[in-house]
Amino acid sequence: MKEEKINPENLYHTLYRYYGPQGWWPLTMNSCHNYEKDSRGYHKKNHIVKHDSTDIFEIMTGAILTQNTAWKNVEISINNLKNNGIVTAKKLLTGEEDIIKILIKSSGYYNQKYKKLYIAFRWFLENDFLGDNSGGNTLPPKPSRDELLSIWGIGEETADSILLYAYNSPSFVIDAYTKRITERLIPDVKLKIYKDYKNYFEENIERNTELYNEYHALIVKHSVELCRKKPVCGECFLREKCSYFTYNS
Repeated sequence: MKEEKINPENLYHTLYRYYGPQGWWPLTMNSCHNYEKDSRGYHKKNHIVKHDSTDIFEIMTGAILTQNTAWKNVEISINNLKNNGIVTAKKLLTGEEDIIKILIKSSGYYNQKYKKLYIAFRWFLENDFLGDNSGGNTLPPKPSRDELLSIWGIGEETADSILLYAYNSPSFVIDAYTKRITERLIPDVKLKIYKDYKNYFEENIERNTELYNEYHALIVKHSVELCRKKPVCGECFLREKCSYFTYNS
């Protein structure tokens, strides 16, 4: 029997069987949630979390700060903000600029990233996209993707991360990890720009927020653990189906 080729759907199920649920987006600022999460904020038994303004603030902050840096550096910044009471957009906008820059310094490019945070949160507050902390059943309105892309400092990956993780909207996130895995495991598909990758995945898997949520997290997990720039092919459960392994064996 001919072995089935890797495609977006079976890749997702293979990664999920191996790694299990990831519990993204990790949330630590809000202590009011009653769901189970670990010390880093990962909530593996709860894929979709109803977010209030503190959660949206944390997810948006993380999505902007993680540009061009590793998540471990962002975690330091998030904890610094939390420990200094900067847990809402209003507190960031009214906080002392120099202090906030120091708090997010671990994420790199802190002058530029502070400006991105300030501009984004000012826009979100002015347009009432952050909701509140009342615990009520009213969800905040959701910005459109085009609206997000019109904000200085928010590109396609950041916009999709905000829509998916902050607003539970099925918008597939493409990052450098996704591109790398696709090129290695599905080399027959010739994709060039962000839109090509996004359309490819969204057209070949079910349009489902929980699936998109988990899929992106699993891609990140696999890329950090094994499918690195210099991959750990000897330990990889996908190596026999990988063009990189085949070519370099």
